Amino acid sequence: MPSTLRGTTESGKSGSQTTLSHFFQSQNSTVATGNNVSNPTLPKKRTRSSPTIDLTIESDEDNGMEREHPPKRAKHVATQEIVRPRVGSAEPGNAARLAESPMKKRFKYVVEESSSPSPLQGDNRQNDTRNKFKETLKQVAQTNSFFGSEVEGIDDDNDKEPDTTDERENDEDDDEDQVVSKLHERFSSGVSLKGNALAKPTKVNKGKKKQEIGPSGLPYTPLELQVKHLKEENLGTLLLFEVGYKYRFFGEDARVASRALGIACFMSRNFLTASIPVHRKMIHTKKLLSLGHRVGIVGQTETAALKKVGDNKSGPFTRQITELYTATTFVDEMESLDNDELSSRSTAALMCLSEGVMGGMGTDERVSIGLVSVSPATGEVVYDEFVDTGMRTELETRLAHIKPCELLLPGTKLSSHTEKMLKHYSYTGTARVERVQDELKYTKAFEFLQIFYDSSNDSVEDQTTSSTFKESKPLADIVEFPKQVVVALAHAIRHLDGYGLSNAFRKTAFFAKFLTRSHMLLNANTLENLEIFQNQTDYTRKGSLISVLDHTMTRFGSRQLRQWLGKPLVNQEILYERFQAVEEIIADRSTTLVKLRTLLKGLPDLVKGLCRIQYGKSNPKELVTVLLALSRISTEFEPMKTSEDVGFKTPLLNDIVFGLPRLRVAVDKFLKEIDIKKARDGEITELWKDPAKYPEIEDARMAILSVELHMKDHLAEVRKTIRRPGLNWASVAGVDYLVEVPNSEKGKVPADWTRVQGTKKVTRFHTPEARQNIAQRDQHKEMLQAVSLKAFSKFQEEINGEYGLLRDVINKLGTADALFSLARASTSPGYVKPVIGEGGELEIHNGRHPMIEVLSSSPFVPNSIKLGGCHGLALVLTGPNMVISLY
Repeated sequence: MPSTLRGTTESGKSGSQTTLSHFFQSQNSTVATGNNVSNPTLPKKRTRSSPTIDLTIESDEDNGMEREHPPKRAKHVATQEIVRPRVGSAEPGNAARLAESPMKKRFKYVVEESSSPSPLQGDNRQNDTRNKFKETLKQVAQTNSFFGSEVEGIDDDNDKEPDTTDERENDEDDDEDQVVSKLHERFSSGVSLKGNALAKPTKVNKGKKKQEIGPSGLPYTPLELQVKHLKEENLGTLLLFEVGYKYRFFGEDARVASRALGIACFMSRNFLTASIPVHRKMIHTKKLLSLGHRVGIVGQTETAALKKVGDNKSGPFTRQITELYTATTFVDEMESLDNDELSSRSTAALMCLSEGVMGGMGTDERVSIGLVSVSPATGEVVYDEFVDTGMRTELETRLAHIKPCELLLPGTKLSSHTEKMLKHYSYTGTARVERVQDELKYTKAFEFLQIFYDSSNDSVEDQTTSSTFKESKPLADIVEFPKQVVVALAHAIRHLDGYGLSNAFRKTAFFAKFLTRSHMLLNANTLENLEIFQNQTDYTRKGSLISVLDHTMTRFGSRQLRQWLGKPLVNQEILYERFQAVEEIIADRSTTLVKLRTLLKGLPDLVKGLCRIQYGKSNPKELVTVLLALSRISTEFEPMKTSEDVGFKTPLLNDIVFGLPRLRVAVDKFLKEIDIKKARDGEITELWKDPAKYPEIEDARMAILSVELHMKDHLAEVRKTIRRPGLNWASVAGVDYLVEVPNSEKGKVPADWTRVQGTKKVTRFHTPEARQNIAQRDQHKEMLQAVSLKAFSKFQEEINGEYGLLRDVINKLGTADALFSLARASTSPGYVKPVIGEGGELEIHNGRHPMIEVLSSSPFVPNSIKLGGCHGLALVLTGPNMVISLY
């Protein structure tokens, strides 16, 4: 039905539906003119002598129907009325123009009587208008609950009879002003009233949570709230947030990272921010760790596919700290080749101290100190208990040997002399200091260790019968530890457990006492003045004794040689055994030695790789590298019944070669369970040869296959729908199951298909069923990834069950590498084997300084020295000829 513009009708009622927009349109669209001064022939101005023109557009359905008109008002005329001054009847030209007008057929002209209305008629018209207005409000109130209380009050007032005319007019005017103000407030808020908007009740968020305003005056975004809460919970930690395809620092962390890494930081809403690419995360993390910071990686704990089906559909990704590092607890990848400061400190150690006062004052103050040091990267654990004087020289010596990067101290401060020594060391060595808040006494510490080692025995698989390594019982070893060592060990285990590295303490058989009767302890001043590990010029390795003697081929062999140089042997039996091994390596040219030397070439850092497996932090590529290297070691020599069957004269070399083939059974068992090629490619979901070993993986894989088969069946339906028998699924930019339709045939595409991509020639769509199946497939893929990671962790635990056997063999290889290095150094010109006598005399004939001879281009003048017996017990040397090196 054509639209009709309703005008004034005879009955005074509106012909269209009464709405608020109709009322305001009628009030504001009146055009009234009462003068006609441009025509001098017009009669004198008369009040309300204007004709009314009905502008109703007639339609075919309106013909012959009686028109209805709204009530007339004394001062206002409806929108559809055009009021003109009445023209006198003596002017026939006006009537003629009206009769000849082309609008006559479409509009009806109604002339109003020129008689002036009486005051009573004016009041009646005002009352009618007000009544009409209230009826309109009542109808609106019935369809919109927003005006309920206000309109009901007006209806109640209208039902009452006013006492006087003035009171009635005042009350009605107040009611009208009140409702009009409400209407203006309602319709000026920008709320759309299109369609059925009036039929829906408006929700008033009375209980809406007030937004928290940040320092910039802007409210915190959901991501900023996450940042704020995580930073409050992890004070003193640099947090690196995963946001999309970047990692971002926020707040003061961004300022620190900007200075340390040379990146830009800027203000973004309520936080300073700086960002780094994803692939540079570990590089920048190691740089921050080398400066003494603790770094936490905040990762997204849910993926997009799981987020769609979870309870957090509209919220931000949930985030939490997934990785926490310090310089000590950062266990880098096995074959990291970065030459930064942190990599040079690969044996970074954590030292935990516990102190007991033994009496005395000032310089005579004596304390008992328990020490436990652990290097998580290599799994080396050293313990000791010693009595120290007020100068704390014993503590200084151990700090110089171990060189810890992190000190774990009791929450209650140690003695003043100990605190001063540690403060000096941490300042000069940039060591990080952590305090234990909840200190344990000896009884509580022992109970904690008992629970820890009991749980480790339950979780570890039974050892294989092929292992010849005899492990000690952890609890039996702990009972023999000094009390201060037990307390320090409990604190260290509890601290590293927060980093997932407590397994470093599982095997007490590899714990080493710092000082034994077989070794000489070189104090801190001796290590520095003799330049054993670093020179005194720029404090680097170049020009030190270890730089001259270190010709090792493996990293674990280099660490073994460093331990030998820092703790020279004083046990003659062990010393002679080492001399004989070096002599035999130099003199013997047997194939066994050649094979052993060749075996050492190209070996990865097996100690670090085995430790990463022990902590569950390895990856398939690293794990298969370790297993293949161990398999190569185990197959290099054939198994023998006894160590004497090896054929060397030295028991030390015989024991090394004899123990290597014992790895074969355990390593072969592990290699048979995994696909080596898939492991090298890092495909953790395709790693296992036997599907029955981990059935959860096979279930997830079958669920994915079911979705893919269903999509093949669905392809036949798509072909019929768009009438293209040769159609196949398309994959573009990682988006699968796309339907490519030429642009000329887009009309065949159903309306419920979703457009994904487009080019000049084709447009790509997703069907509703394809969208649903893609979502299901993504969920199954993420489930497959999760169960595969869980299975890989279990596999690492199985390998960790053979840790004792594997670590023993690797240590023997490190000893062999250190012996080959000494043998090579001894072949240098002028190096001789020392002869050890029974007396207390020292005689050096034509001795030379090994480091100066290498660094200086000028010839070195040898010196001869005799000490002891009748030659005296001390000698003062000046100049560069101060150090004599013997192997």
